[in-house]
Amino acid sequence: MECTDLDLLIEPIAAGEIVPDADARSHFASCAACAQALALARQIDGVLATQPVPDLPADAELLVYVGLDRA
Repeated sequence: MECTDLDLLIEPIAAGEIVPDADARSHFASCAACAQALALARQIDGVLATQPVPDLPADAELLVYVGLDRA
């Protein structure tokens, strides 16, 4: 496994959305750059998890539909 194989997996692994397989775990154990990227992603995920979720405006759904209609 190479670093490029893990690029798109680091964030979902950090968020707990997927579990790394044996090859990925082995790569993280042997590649300082990927291990550091995973550690940073986990740290960011942890900080974001402590932040309050802002309330959406009452017309949020309408604004999305209007925006989609203009696209």
